[in-house]
Amino acid sequence: MRALILGLTLGLIATGANAGLLHRECTLDKAVKNEAMNATLGVKGNCDANKLVDQKTQKAKDKVADTKHNVLRDERDAVQERKDQVERTTRQVQETRDTAKKIANDPVKAAATAVINK
Repeated sequence: MRALILGLTLGLIATGANAGLLHRECTLDKAVKNEAMNATLGVKGNCDANKLVDQKTQKAKDKVADTKHNVLRDERDAVQERKDQVERTTRQVQETRDTAKKIANDPVKAAATAVINK
């Protein structure tokens, strides 16, 4: 049983290590070296010009999508803030309107308020 668990553990570790080696990022230096090896020896590595272009294209697409997402989120937040401002202003206007009606209905209170405000 221990041997089985040990074997599975080592297998998983080896698989994880290989996955890291196989999916390394392709850089311009690597692509140039591999293309030169292909031209001279006829053998090239995993990274070539096409893979480099594909990776850079995918990174650019991801960056555009992230930027678009961020802009949309910022616009949505700005719209919500404007809505909140409109709601606050509407409440303030309604409170002012209610206060004005109360004062208009009670002239003594209106005169007292005018004296206090001076």
